[in-house]
Amino acid sequence: MATNPKRAKPTTENEVKPENKVKPKNKINWAIIVSLVSLYVTTIGILVVQVNNYYLKYAEAQSENIELKNQITSLKKDNVELTLIKTKYFDLLIKLLSEGKLNVKELSESLPPQEIAAINNKITPVPTATQPTIKPGKLIEIIVSKQNERVKKSIGEYAYNSFTDKDLEEFKKQDIPSQVKSELKKDNEFLDVVLAIKAMNPTARQKLLEEGVRKHKRTFEEAGGIDPAGETQTKAGQEAERLIAEAIVNEVRELIKLPEEELKKLQTEN
Repeated sequence: MATNPKRAKPTTENEVKPENKVKPKNKINWAIIVSLVSLYVTTIGILVVQVNNYYLKYAEAQSENIELKNQITSLKKDNVELTLIKTKYFDLLIKLLSEGKLNVKELSESLPPQEIAAINNKITPVPTATQPTIKPGKLIEIIVSKQNERVKKSIGEYAYNSFTDKDLEEFKKQDIPSQVKSELKKDNEFLDVVLAIKAMNPTARQKLLEEGVRKHKRTFEEAGGIDPAGETQTKAGQEAERLIAEAIVNEVRELIKLPEEELKKLQTEN
């Protein structure tokens, strides 16, 4: 027996066909978005603070330059943005690496490779008190040079060929030792020697300075006669040489009390 096909259900005028229905729009979950943004900002903030503190603590720990250390501490107090602090930190690293006070290997665990490479490209080794380019013993050469320059050689017993008491009187009147000190303070080679002496251990330094003070020619009497080459002196000549040696050594003693930065500043001003 054949079955009758189902008849389509008639539609009323007010009924909307399925294909004509308007699909509802997807609702935006603003609560989730706000939460994600908040989490992102908080995470970035924590990372910035951590990096910020890291740079500051490391820079303060490594800095031997009081002025720079104070600057970094000031940045910390003023909450200056990270990029500025990072720049200061890198400048400090480059300074310490250039002076040999920090090894590049010590950076491997704290900085990305690309930043270490960038720092390496900026390193320029500079002579320091711990890396002198001139030997401290050159001080003796400087003393002898100034003595020969300021004290006439004595190759006889007469006024025209020896340093007399009258010469010594004029020598003191013009305060030649003070003139010598002023000249040397403007001499960068002498200041290099001072830096080298500053880097010596105290015992060796004292021995060198004592040798410098005693550096003068023997008198005719002490040598048993007059040296035609001028390697002996009159008593007046020996006294003048002694005053020059003492003045130079005393100047060294005063200069080595200065920080290394101050000595280098004197060099740049010459």
